[in-house]
Amino acid sequence: MSRNRRIVFALMGAALVLLLGLLVPMTGHAQEAADARLGEQYFVESQVRDDRRAVFLPLYEGRLSDGTPLWFILTDASDATTAAAWGINAAPVLMGALGQTRQATIESSGIWVFDAGRVDFAPEHRLVPGADSPFPPSEAQPGAVGDAAYTPLVEVDGVIYNAPIVAFGVTADEIDFCEGNPDRSHVHDLALAICPEEGTVLMRLAQGFGFGREIFYVSPDASDPTAAALEQAIYAPRLGETFGRADAPLFLAINGPRGRDNPLRQGLESALVGEGSPRSLLAEVPGFSNHYSPLWDVRMFQWTAEAIERGYRTQVIDIAYQFPLFEAAGWLTNPAGGAIEASGMIVNCPVIFRAQ
Repeated sequence: MSRNRRIVFALMGAALVLLLGLLVPMTGHAQEAADARLGEQYFVESQVRDDRRAVFLPLYEGRLSDGTPLWFILTDASDATTAAAWGINAAPVLMGALGQTRQATIESSGIWVFDAGRVDFAPEHRLVPGADSPFPPSEAQPGAVGDAAYTPLVEVDGVIYNAPIVAFGVTADEIDFCEGNPDRSHVHDLALAICPEEGTVLMRLAQGFGFGREIFYVSPDASDPTAAALEQAIYAPRLGETFGRADAPLFLAINGPRGRDNPLRQGLESALVGEGSPRSLLAEVPGFSNHYSPLWDVRMFQWTAEAIERGYRTQVIDIAYQFPLFEAAGWLTNPAGGAIEASGMIVNCPVIFRAQ
């Protein structure tokens, strides 16, 4: 046999071994890792309600340095080891917010003491669709407002946590709403129930998409008052100082398909008329990218009139193929008709779990 033929057969044999290795089912840790990446996955230790509309999260007690009581949740940390210990998302990108956070210490009792940051939950949330088209809304008032010092980001011993406040200035007895229907003047608008005795709070979930899969998240804070009203979030102006430093892109449709029972429903117009969450596109997912951040820079897009007339409008679920395909063809633009770009609005939307 010639030398060249021996080389060819050797290469064919190596290729066959590689192919068989791909076809033979994986075992042990490799199989477990593959299953975890393909199936349903929880990123924050929690209990999601069966209807996937709300999630029970641990409720933590804290206070300001002046003694004012507060209650908060934890969803992300900049250090992976710390995040694993708390059962929350690892988000190294949050270190970009260094210098733009509150400060806190943890007492031996487990209570967190914060240097600053107050939230007023007394305002009444109001959101009224526009007269000619649902978006922009004709009225948008957040149901909670943070002061100039408030941000959900907190630094403790060099680690930055995402610790949104869900109740402020009240004792455990004043927010004993374990069965639901909490007092909105003291409690976050997304909280459906809060129970200090059990150390839990039931938060409403929003549905979106990441890497073509259903993603569910909570949205407790926003740097813009209209965004805060749309998300039923705390209006936290200081959060805007993190723009470009600790955020990731979120793509938000304006005029996607409508219809409460339409499986392709998507967009702000749909959300404003009460059909459900706008089903945004998240560019990063915990565990799949080192660039995941719970802080999202909102990039709004709309379908052109021609795209709608041609019947191209649909639900967009990924930014790797589907989104750039429509954008490059000119069917998706920003609200003014130009290129889709960063708005500078920051929404705090920590990811809780990914569906199957």
